[in-house]
Amino acid sequence: MISIDMLAKLARTLSPRELSQLDISKLPAHIPPEALRGAPQKNREVLHDLMVELEAKRTHEHVEDLHYFGKEIATAFQKAESGRAPAKGNALGERLKELARQLHTWRKSRTLETHTRNGVNLEKLHEQIDEVGENVIELRDEVADFNQAEYILKHKAQEAGAARSRISDAIVRLREKTTPAKCRLSQYYSLRLSVCYQEMKDLRAKIETSFEQQSDLDAQVESLRNELESKQSIWKKAIRKYRSTDDYTQIQNQITCIVAEKRAREVIVPEESLQRWLDSIVDASLDTTSNKLSKNLLPTTRAMLYWLLSQYCHQQENSAKQIARNPFVQVNAEDAIQFLLLSEQFLLDYFMHRRTENPFWFSSAVEERRSALDGMLNNLMQELKQNLKTFD
Repeated sequence: MISIDMLAKLARTLSPRELSQLDISKLPAHIPPEALRGAPQKNREVLHDLMVELEAKRTHEHVEDLHYFGKEIATAFQKAESGRAPAKGNALGERLKELARQLHTWRKSRTLETHTRNGVNLEKLHEQIDEVGENVIELRDEVADFNQAEYILKHKAQEAGAARSRISDAIVRLREKTTPAKCRLSQYYSLRLSVCYQEMKDLRAKIETSFEQQSDLDAQVESLRNELESKQSIWKKAIRKYRSTDDYTQIQNQITCIVAEKRAREVIVPEESLQRWLDSIVDASLDTTSNKLSKNLLPTTRAMLYWLLSQYCHQQENSAKQIARNPFVQVNAEDAIQFLLLSEQFLLDYFMHRRTENPFWFSSAVEERRSALDGMLNNLMQELKQNLKTFD
């Protein structure tokens, strides 16, 4: 194949007659106007005619492929043999470089003052990562189309009668087209993983700081609850027909106030954040290049996620137990307990969703991707159950 750079050089050095003898099948499918700057006008006209001829040739071949192989295989060949490649990655590269620079600046900052002075903070950086993520989704969809074409050519084209050499050439071209886009995706997954790890690390520090306060409040609630049970027992044995419940109500009110204070002070693990962190780990783990780029960070980030998932489940269970033991603090205790415990299902629901989404953004090996997701879920659940024991 003749590259854009080589064609630009030929356009400036060859005669119109020599240019007209180029093999059109070796020409790039698209020639940017800036590549022909400096070339004689006559040579530009010759190249334009060659490109028109090339487009007509490819259209004719596509019509023949539709007739012999059907739409699915013909479209896969067309995607491989045309000049179109995933285009969303072009602008993404510069944006990712800027975000990587900001992350580097943030890491170099040692105090809150330097964070502010440098104009970089983790929350702002994460917002920018999310904004870039919208473009990444579009790019991933483009890559999925090319991966699906590769899958079709691998598994269906030869059975339909296509030549093995043509299939091999088409697969090579598809991979060449997607390589730059996949590099951009890998850079994004690695960068997002780093930012998410810092976010998780900060949240864990806040939670650990709040443990002592929470423990003190739990002790107060337990003491008041024991006092309440003691008074209930005394009252049940009382012989008097009429008795005052002022003390009883007062203790209930104290427990209600302490539980409310405990909730206000509790550092919550947001379910929305857990999903975002899961996305960052799953995407970086499934992507081969990201996995290599983040080989040291991934195990640490997974361990941090396990801890936060354990804390998340502990918070749900602890809230449910608190309501069960002190039902007067909640309007409908039974419904609240069921809701809090059901929220633990989000982990299973998350992986079910990831398993059923378009598998081709990952690669053309569909079953390999699904198997990888299942393996990650099993490992995560096992590790989670082990970590939950630390909260018992």
